[in-house]
Amino acid sequence: MQNAPLFIDDSPNMSLMEIRAKCRRLKQTNDLKLVVIDYLQLMTSGKAVESRQQEVSEFSRALKLLAKELEV
Repeated sequence: MQNAPLFIDDSPNMSLMEIRAKCRRLKQTNDLKLVVIDYLQLMTSGKAVESRQQEVSEFSRALKLLAKELEV
């Protein structure tokens, strides 16, 4: 575990676009196998939505699509 390639980004208030870009970059430069997002509710979209619940639900769907795209 000590030599495992582990990348931690604890930037606050990241948008989905920022997460997507960082994950794609890591997939290209390192053989990305796993993405862990702790506390999904801290993500921001920057756009008006009907409810926070709907916004978090949209994040979940988008992250699932990203996982399929990156095969992680």
